[in-house]
Amino acid sequence: WRGDLKLDLIAPDGKIYPLRAPDAKDGTDNINENYWVNASASPASGTWKLQAEDLAKGDKGYINGWTLTL
Repeated sequence: WRGDLKLDLIAPDGKIYPLRAPDAKDGTDNINENYWVNASASPASGTWKLQAEDLAKGDKGYINGWTLTL
């Protein structure tokens, strides 16, 4: 369930931008959404990472793909 997932965008300087908080009421399977953050405090160049954390024990999933536009 995507309601178990926490998503964060991690900037090259290590700053964390929260994208999605877990929501126990959200029982849908997939996340197919756009997220907007003001990341102007971080450098655009470098490696940006998407961190997905499943807060339910024993669940498995995968990231099929993601993009970042600055």
